Amino acid sequence: MKVYVDTCIFRDNIEKRQSRYLPYSRFSEDFFLEGLNCKYSFMCSDWTMYQLKEFDSHPLKTRLFEEMKNNDKFLYVEVIEDDKKMAARFDTDYEDAVHACIAMRNGASYLVTRNVTHFGCFHGDTLKIIFPEHAYLI
Repeated sequence: MKVYVDTCIFRDNIEKRQSRYLPYSRFSEDFFLEGLNCKYSFMCSDWTMYQLKEFDSHPLKTRLFEEMKNNDKFLYVEVIEDDKKMAARFDTDYEDAVHACIAMRNGASYLVTRNVTHFGCFHGDTLKIIFPEHAYLI
């Protein structure tokens, strides 16, 4: 099963982010561990990699991507102009809409994000939008 991972989930993991009440980094770590243990494959795009550019030399990013690649759990896809054109038609955050269009075009069943409100217009039978802490439902 293909699961598209929004940039914020990688950032939660790399930056060890948390809110006042929720351990976002723990949720993202658990999500990645479940996938690495054969539950699903992670889909990531050049759009995501561009948004993560500032972390290129960060050891957690390097380790996470190496683990996904070494376990054959990493699907790298590229954004195309049609994704950008389609994203511009939605009344939501443009960069997140591009992620959703990439995910749908490449057959992702789920898009995992912390920003579910940005993706609400994409949630449906084809693509399910979920928090990483709900990935156990996959």
